[in-house]
Amino acid sequence: AEAITDGESGLPLGLMPGYPYEAKTITLEQGEALLVFTDGVTDAVSPTGAMFGFEGVREALNGQDTVFAEVRPQGVGESLVQAVRKHAAGKAQN
Repeated sequence: AEAITDGESGLPLGLMPGYPYEAKTITLEQGEALLVFTDGVTDAVSPTGAMFGFEGVREALNGQDTVFAEVRPQGVGESLVQAVRKHAAGKAQN
């Protein structure tokens, strides 16, 4: 898995009007997928105050290569949402 980091992506969309975003081109090969999610995923907080973060995304999708190849994108999204909900354990999020 390859990630576009904060340093490569710039500010979140809509945060600052007129911000000069740079374009990035990624070539996907057959069987590869692109996962896009909001900061609500990485910013999810557990009852102990731990953030889900990019590491939580990686852990949630670790070993999911077969899921990407065999299941519709909805299944991948549902797996990630379930992992975030488990992490949050019912704690209200911002």
